[in-house]
Amino acid sequence: MNFKHRDKRAAAPRGLALATCVIVGLGCKANPEAKPEANPEASEAASDTSEAEPTSATNEPLRSFERLLVYLPSEALSVAYDRLERRLDPAVVEVVFALPPKAGSLLDERSMLDQGLDIVLDDEADPSNWLDPTSLTFTVPLTKTPYVLRPLTKPAAEVGPLLDHGFSKNTVDGVDMWLPTRSFPWRVALLDGDVAAFIPVDAMGSGLEPLLAAREAENSAVEAELHKALSQDPSVEFVLFAGGPLVHLDVAQPIAQVQFALRRIGPSYEGQVALTPANDVDSCISELRARKHPEENHQVQGLLAAVNFTIEQGAVIGNLAIDPDSLKHFVRR
Repeated sequence: MNFKHRDKRAAAPRGLALATCVIVGLGCKANPEAKPEANPEASEAASDTSEAEPTSATNEPLRSFERLLVYLPSEALSVAYDRLERRLDPAVVEVVFALPPKAGSLLDERSMLDQGLDIVLDDEADPSNWLDPTSLTFTVPLTKTPYVLRPLTKPAAEVGPLLDHGFSKNTVDGVDMWLPTRSFPWRVALLDGDVAAFIPVDAMGSGLEPLLAAREAENSAVEAELHKALSQDPSVEFVLFAGGPLVHLDVAQPIAQVQFALRRIGPSYEGQVALTPANDVDSCISELRARKHPEENHQVQGLLAAVNFTIEQGAVIGNLAIDPDSLKHFVRR
């Protein structure tokens, strides 16, 4: 596994234009392609296992990740793409791989979305019957809760009635939206017939503006990196970028940038995190190697101690091979 890092230390959060290369074993030249057009009609959910073969953005159906990336705003502060075959416990992933809380919140909020939908919707609207497990989660300025996008596995016309329990329907700028009638931190919009957008209730206005603007805009550098990684290596199942400065619970100084990826290798995984400190990389790696979490169980403490931290081009790189026996400690129960 090999991160190629671009050093960016002093930046205030202006989105992820830094476009680093989290992606395992891939080069880091951002070569933005033309943004594929969103599918105007409902399409059947494409399996991520077919994503290794390139497709034409104009002549063939969009792959799951392409259907979501067209809505990624250039001003995103953090972004995570998730096509994991098994749901992992966010708390374990975050502590083992030393993710700052704000970066780890992307995993937390995706988990909260799953739990919230199970509570808000009735049994007939079971999300597993109409939502693909794949997701794109990102944060933008002026909102605390992230956006979460997921492909639909049923036509939008069939999904709408399922949302009538727990939500009230409205139409904004020609887009059908469902507002929560219970305690639930997202509005739901069905975009172009094949994507469900979970929009934070604390977003400005309808919350649609960043999504619709991104659909018409050129690719950002981060979008290009994500597209390249997910196209070229279908074994990469999780990718996260976050720009700082970010508070870290194990490191005294702020973290300027975080990159994280999980790659599946048969029944096992490889995990890699890259943390770029705002100041001194040597003190950062010393603190990470010395971290202790006595509140965790013995198995998790063993996993976090097994992460191998090294320095590469101004960043602290942490690697961990997760065999099937170790994986069971990451799986959400």
